[in-house]
Amino acid sequence: MDQRAGADLLPAIFEKAQSRSGRKDVEVTLCGRGPLERRLRERLRLEVREWRFFFVRSIPHLVDTLFQYDAVLMPSRSEGLSLLPIQVLLARVPLIAARAPGLEDVVTSDYRLTAAIDDVDALADCLVTVLGQDLTFVGSALRARVARRFNITTMARSYEARYRTLAARREGGQG
Repeated sequence: MDQRAGADLLPAIFEKAQSRSGRKDVEVTLCGRGPLERRLRERLRLEVREWRFFFVRSIPHLVDTLFQYDAVLMPSRSEGLSLLPIQVLLARVPLIAARAPGLEDVVTSDYRLTAAIDDVDALADCLVTVLGQDLTFVGSALRARVARRFNITTMARSYEARYRTLAARREGGQG
């Protein structure tokens, strides 16, 4: 839970979503640890009183339990190639995400549950959208693209082609 992951944005996102949705029955699981955890706990307790928050270090076998969640929120400012959005989309769980470096590799700009980096209002609106309806169908085209692009055969062939290109450059004195 740090600024790169957008943890500092969560209280404002949740407060706005709570206010806009009118929902009081929401339970949020926050996964991970980090320098902002203590402050985040306090702010959520004070600012988002109607929702219940659970802090966990990790979720064992997350890929096998994703179906239990209504959505996954990633307000990140940057990511490496994160497996979480890939797993979430393949599990048919709505993913709410910032269009951050690293996430752009997975989530396309036309996917409707994305927002600009640090856009608390838009991320809250995406969360309200998910809270207001069944969105298991969201991202079917994106899910298909992710399944094609990140399947093991495609990735292995892509890495092999890159390694061969680099090896050829090195042999030719270009690397």
